This record gives sequence, C-alpha cells and structure tokens, in this order.
Amino acid sequence: MSEPSADVLMPISSSNLNETTVSPSSITLNASNGNLDNAVTITGVNDGIEDEDQAFSISLGTTVSTDLVYNGLNLVDINMINEAIPPAILLFSAGKYRGHFIGTTPQ
Repeated sequence: MSEPSADVLMPISSSNLNETTVSPSSITLNASNGNLDNAVTITGVNDGIEDEDQAFSISLGTTVSTDLVYNGLNLVDINMINEAIPPAILLFSAGKYRGHFIGTTPQ
C-alpha cells in the first residue's frame, strides 16, 4: 500500500477492561510515521480475583481518514491471554523481611 495522504486514526481497545488496559486508546498514522513502529502498551489488571487465565482480544477498530484508501479499514483483532499469576506475598517477622514468598517468585 502507498503511504497515506492524510492522517489515519486507528482506535485500539481491549475486549475485557477488567483484565487489561490499553494505552494509548488510538494511534494516528500518516506519511511521516506510517512505516515506523508505533508502541501500544497492554497492561494486565490485578482484579484481586484468583481465577484461571483469561482470554481477551485487542481490537484494532475501523480506521478513520479523509484518505479514502485508508478510511473504513476493518483490521483484524489480536487474541491474547492474561495469565493468572498468584499474588506474591512477603512475610515479615518482628518488622524484618524474612524473604519468603507465597505465590510467584519475583524476577
């Protein structure tokens, strides 16, 4: 495809905001950045519920542009999994860190 002749707005969202957030919620592509990487951060939400891995999708919404080649493109959603990781719990004794972890080991 050719470079866009006008800005192209691409909305980005999560199918399950209880499990994940997305930032930014949209990106704008144009002739100067359309061939560059555009970072989107997907962050797991600690919902405080001990549950199994949760499937969700990142929706790349329908594009909006005055460039008719790029306007109205319906992009494919990206299926992902938010892994259920038990919370790490530090144990303290007499105000001192004992170094025990319950759940996951810190990296």
